[in-house]
Amino acid sequence: TVNFPSKMDSSLYVDYRAVFRSIVFATDNKNLQFRLSDDNGVSYETASYAWGQDNINLHTSITSTLTGAENSGYVQFMSNVGNVASTDGASGEVYICDPHNASTHTFGWARASWNRHDDVKYGVDVWWERAVNADHNSIRFYSNSGNITSGEIGNLK
Repeated sequence: TVNFPSKMDSSLYVDYRAVFRSIVFATDNKNLQFRLSDDNGVSYETASYAWGQDNINLHTSITSTLTGAENSGYVQFMSNVGNVASTDGASGEVYICDPHNASTHTFGWARASWNRHDDVKYGVDVWWERAVNADHNSIRFYSNSGNITSGEIGNLK
Protein backbone atom coordinates (compact mmCIF):
# COMPACT_ATOMS: atom_id res chain seq x y z
CA THR A 1 0.00 0.00 0.00
CA VAL A 2 1.24 3.48 -0.90
CA ASN A 3 -0.65 6.39 0.65
CA PHE A 4 -0.45 10.06 -0.25
CA PRO A 5 -2.29 11.61 2.72
CA SER A 6 -3.00 15.33 2.41
CA LYS A 7 -0.94 15.51 -0.79
CA MET A 8 -3.68 16.81 -3.07
CA ASP A 9 -3.52 20.40 -1.85
CA SER A 10 -6.09 22.72 -3.47
CA SER A 11 -3.69 25.66 -3.22
CA LEU A 12 -1.10 23.89 -5.42
CA TYR A 13 -2.83 22.23 -8.39
CA VAL A 14 -6.26 21.83 -9.91
CA ASP A 15 -5.54 18.38 -11.42
CA TYR A 16 -3.12 15.66 -10.33
CA ARG A 17 -1.06 12.96 -12.01
CA ALA A 18 0.62 9.95 -10.43
CA VAL A 19 3.29 8.05 -12.37
CA PHE A 20 4.12 4.34 -11.95
CA ARG A 21 7.36 2.71 -13.04
CA SER A 22 8.25 -0.99 -13.03
CA ILE A 23 5.83 -2.07 -10.29
CA VAL A 24 6.32 -5.73 -9.34
CA PHE A 25 4.25 -7.53 -6.71
CA ALA A 26 5.49 -10.13 -4.23
CA THR A 27 2.76 -12.49 -5.44
CA ASP A 28 2.02 -13.27 -9.08
CA ASN A 29 -1.29 -12.39 -10.76
CA LYS A 30 -2.33 -9.39 -8.62
CA ASN A 31 -4.13 -6.10 -9.35
CA LEU A 32 -3.19 -2.47 -8.76
CA GLN A 33 -6.09 -0.37 -7.43
CA PHE A 34 -6.76 2.97 -5.79
CA ARG A 35 -9.21 4.76 -3.51
CA LEU A 36 -9.70 8.42 -2.62
CA SER A 37 -10.10 10.16 0.73
CA ASP A 38 -11.80 13.40 1.75
CA ASP A 39 -10.43 13.45 5.33
CA ASN A 40 -6.66 13.77 4.66
CA GLY A 41 -6.13 10.02 4.56
CA VAL A 42 -7.68 9.12 7.90
CA SER A 43 -9.99 6.78 5.96
CA TYR A 44 -10.42 5.93 2.29
CA GLU A 45 -13.81 5.73 0.60
CA THR A 46 -15.08 2.21 0.14
CA ALA A 47 -18.79 2.71 -0.58
CA SER A 48 -19.44 0.39 -3.49
CA TYR A 49 -22.37 2.33 -4.93
CA ALA A 50 -20.38 5.40 -5.93
CA TRP A 51 -17.57 4.16 -8.21
CA GLY A 52 -17.71 3.50 -11.92
CA GLN A 53 -15.12 2.72 -14.56
CA ASP A 54 -14.80 1.62 -18.19
CA ASN A 55 -11.71 -0.11 -19.54
CA ILE A 56 -10.37 -0.61 -23.03
CA ASN A 57 -7.98 -3.54 -22.78
CA LEU A 58 -5.25 -3.68 -25.42
CA HIS A 59 -3.51 -7.01 -25.98
CA THR A 60 -0.60 -8.19 -28.11
CA SER A 61 -3.15 -10.05 -30.23
CA ILE A 62 -4.35 -6.59 -31.37
CA THR A 63 -7.80 -7.09 -29.95
CA SER A 64 -9.48 -4.66 -27.65
CA THR A 65 -12.35 -5.15 -25.29
CA LEU A 66 -14.49 -2.64 -23.46
CA THR A 67 -15.43 -3.62 -19.94
CA GLY A 68 -17.35 -1.68 -17.35
CA ALA A 69 -17.26 -2.02 -13.61
CA GLU A 70 -19.48 -0.47 -10.99
CA ASN A 71 -20.13 -1.11 -7.32
CA SER A 72 -16.54 -2.16 -6.69
CA GLY A 73 -15.57 0.37 -4.00
CA TYR A 74 -12.31 1.23 -5.80
CA VAL A 75 -10.79 1.70 -9.25
CA GLN A 76 -8.83 -1.30 -10.51
CA PHE A 77 -6.70 -0.28 -13.45
CA MET A 78 -4.05 -3.00 -13.70
CA SER A 79 -5.08 -6.64 -13.37
CA ASN A 80 -3.24 -9.95 -13.42
CA VAL A 81 0.15 -8.26 -13.07
CA GLY A 82 2.94 -10.80 -13.25
CA ASN A 83 6.07 -11.17 -11.19
CA VAL A 84 7.84 -13.81 -13.29
CA ALA A 85 11.56 -13.28 -13.93
CA SER A 86 11.05 -11.94 -17.47
CA THR A 87 8.56 -9.24 -16.50
CA ASP A 88 9.37 -5.55 -16.81
CA GLY A 89 6.79 -4.71 -14.17
CA ALA A 90 3.79 -2.44 -14.59
CA SER A 91 4.17 1.17 -15.67
CA GLY A 92 1.71 3.96 -16.39
CA GLU A 93 -0.04 7.01 -15.03
CA VAL A 94 -3.28 8.07 -13.35
CA TYR A 95 -4.93 11.48 -13.85
CA ILE A 96 -7.28 12.93 -11.24
CA CYS A 97 -9.33 15.88 -12.48
CA ASP A 98 -10.38 18.68 -10.11
CA PRO A 99 -10.57 16.55 -6.94
CA HIS A 100 -11.18 19.62 -4.74
CA ASN A 101 -14.42 20.71 -6.36
CA ALA A 102 -16.97 19.60 -3.74
CA SER A 103 -19.88 20.48 -6.03
CA THR A 104 -19.01 17.89 -8.71
CA HIS A 105 -17.95 14.27 -9.00
CA THR A 106 -14.23 13.52 -9.13
CA PHE A 107 -13.20 11.78 -12.34
CA GLY A 108 -10.11 10.91 -14.32
CA TRP A 109 -8.36 8.39 -16.48
CA ALA A 110 -5.42 6.00 -16.36
CA ARG A 111 -3.16 4.40 -18.91
CA ALA A 112 -0.86 1.49 -18.15
CA SER A 113 1.10 -1.41 -19.64
CA TRP A 114 2.54 -4.53 -18.05
CA ASN A 115 3.29 -8.21 -18.42
CA ARG A 116 0.43 -10.36 -17.22
CA HIS A 117 0.99 -13.31 -14.92
CA ASP A 118 1.30 -15.55 -18.01
CA ASP A 119 3.98 -13.17 -19.43
CA VAL A 120 1.67 -11.74 -22.11
CA LYS A 121 2.08 -7.99 -22.79
CA TYR A 122 -0.99 -6.07 -21.70
CA GLY A 123 -2.22 -2.49 -21.82
CA VAL A 124 -5.30 -0.59 -20.72
CA ASP A 125 -7.00 2.78 -20.94
CA VAL A 126 -9.41 3.40 -18.05
CA TRP A 127 -11.98 6.15 -17.51
CA TRP A 128 -13.24 6.37 -13.95
CA GLU A 129 -15.55 8.43 -11.77
CA ARG A 130 -16.14 8.77 -8.03
CA ALA A 131 -19.84 9.59 -8.07
CA VAL A 132 -19.84 11.55 -4.82
CA ASN A 133 -19.47 15.31 -4.46
CA ALA A 134 -16.51 15.79 -2.10
CA ASP A 135 -13.22 17.63 -1.70
CA HIS A 136 -10.82 14.71 -2.22
CA ASN A 137 -7.37 15.39 -0.78
CA SER A 138 -5.64 11.99 -0.49
CA ILE A 139 -5.16 8.86 -2.56
CA ARG A 140 -4.19 5.27 -1.70
CA PHE A 141 -2.67 2.86 -4.23
CA TYR A 142 -2.64 -0.81 -3.25
CA SER A 143 -2.64 -4.41 -4.42
CA ASN A 144 -5.69 -6.60 -4.04
CA SER A 145 -3.43 -8.99 -2.12
CA GLY A 146 0.20 -8.94 -1.05
CA ASN A 147 2.93 -6.33 -1.22
CA ILE A 148 4.66 -4.28 -3.89
CA THR A 149 8.26 -5.52 -3.90
CA SER A 150 9.85 -3.08 -6.33
CA GLY A 151 9.16 -0.11 -8.55
CA GLU A 152 8.19 3.51 -8.03
CA ILE A 153 4.91 5.36 -7.45
CA GLY A 154 5.23 9.09 -7.30
CA ASN A 155 5.21 12.44 -9.07
CA LEU A 156 1.88 13.34 -7.50
CA LYS A 157 1.32 16.78 -8.94
